[in-house]
Amino acid sequence: MFKKKSLFVGLSILLVLCLAVSVSAKEPKYGGTLVWRVGAETASMDPHVANTLGSTQLLSRIYSTLLRYDESANVVPYIAESWKVSEDGLTYTFKLRNDVYFHNGRKLTSADIKYNIERMIDPATGSPRASRFNLVNKIETPDEYTVVFTLKDPFAPFLGNFADPNAMIIPREIVEDESIKKKAVGTGPFMIKEMVPGDYVLLEKNPKYFVKGLPYLDQLKLKLITENSAIAASMRSKAVDFTVVWGAMYKFFDKMKNIRMQDVPVFAWAMLEFNSSKPPFDNAKLRLALAYAIDRQEIIDAVMLGNAKVTAPVPEGMKGYSADWKTLAGYQVDLEKAKALLKEAGYPDGLKFELKTSTAYAPYVPTAQVIQSNLKKIGVEAEIIPLEWGAYIKDITNFDTWVACFHSFPSYTADPDAYLYRWFHSKGAWNIGFSDPVVDELLDLGRRLTDVSSRQMVYRRAQVRLAQLAPAVYTWRTRVSYAMQPYVNGVTLTPPTIYFDGAWLDK
Repeated sequence: MFKKKSLFVGLSILLVLCLAVSVSAKEPKYGGTLVWRVGAETASMDPHVANTLGSTQLLSRIYSTLLRYDESANVVPYIAESWKVSEDGLTYTFKLRNDVYFHNGRKLTSADIKYNIERMIDPATGSPRASRFNLVNKIETPDEYTVVFTLKDPFAPFLGNFADPNAMIIPREIVEDESIKKKAVGTGPFMIKEMVPGDYVLLEKNPKYFVKGLPYLDQLKLKLITENSAIAASMRSKAVDFTVVWGAMYKFFDKMKNIRMQDVPVFAWAMLEFNSSKPPFDNAKLRLALAYAIDRQEIIDAVMLGNAKVTAPVPEGMKGYSADWKTLAGYQVDLEKAKALLKEAGYPDGLKFELKTSTAYAPYVPTAQVIQSNLKKIGVEAEIIPLEWGAYIKDITNFDTWVACFHSFPSYTADPDAYLYRWFHSKGAWNIGFSDPVVDELLDLGRRLTDVSSRQMVYRRAQVRLAQLAPAVYTWRTRVSYAMQPYVNGVTLTPPTIYFDGAWLDK
């Protein structure tokens, strides 16, 4: 038996209201191709470096993780068949399955787990996952199927981070020969058969997948469609079997017959980020001034057609961890306060700045336009720079090329650390130029605490502090549903991710 001593398990209990659904009323059938509509292409084939939804959607079908989620968002065995945690919370011992093979035929061992985590931690890799494992002090492999992690301090999110779909296990050899730039060699349920840029990626089943009897599908096709009406039309004609629905897309699906809709917890969010490392947004009063001028409800009504809600940094589904957004600084529209803060910040006559966003997702540019309109009321001019996805991602990863940007994020772990540390801790992997010793102290403490009530208080305090300093303006947390044809069964929908290895078609 493995010991469920991680705080993650306690947190998952709070998410029971957000249960995932695996639809399977009949005996599963083998065969067929499921067409899954996706909204973005793969930006990188290296899962340790990739930081876009498109990459995750593809690569997490090909690679496996040490652990995964069950239908109630609890962490359960996957490559690791069991684990135990020491009484002091510093040592995690995992026992691996002995029947896991990479698609190239090589057997996976504990050395692969050690290599992957060390590669993600290594600054030279530049992995966005580095902060998920940076409290690891030592990794040992006493035998081929045992791996032992010793931590510097107790780390509450540790087990959940191994279930993050982005913590994929790759074979060392494709890094050393640099073929990882062009191909994916995992241990997961599917393998790449064909890639047509700008159109689709066709995956075929892995006949040596280590989960007995799976996958049921012969093929999984990721079809790229970005325009809302085209997405709806493809579902109506059954050219697509499965898609996510969010924001303004609901107007196309609300009256669509014979399509099964399943809501999932709202763990995705969108925010306006400021580059706090350079003028003008190295000025906290200026950032807060803009926060008071932005009308979040107007964005939700005009752009998302009401299918979203105002959100604190940590989602409200995490009871006790999420702050009450109505009490946070900068969340209520107050133009007079915004103008006063502008004057205090040294911009009594306003200013002009570039706001970069992407054309890849339908709500981005319209949201930027509402923000632009809001800011004009206080004499601030935002020049919107719309970019295609690849150019946008390249741009915002360079601090010298942007001062403000807008986009949304999914989250793949059910822990408050995932919503704050990466962006707002000075050592966070996706830090946006922001640094505050109080925030650092709170986020470090939140990682170490194992008492739930104490940890909840720390994260609420961190959100209060972040709202006051406003390194980002959270605009909306969208409603999210999955739409599927009536013959689609067995897709496991969890709050953080989707699994298709148990999917099957009743046709």
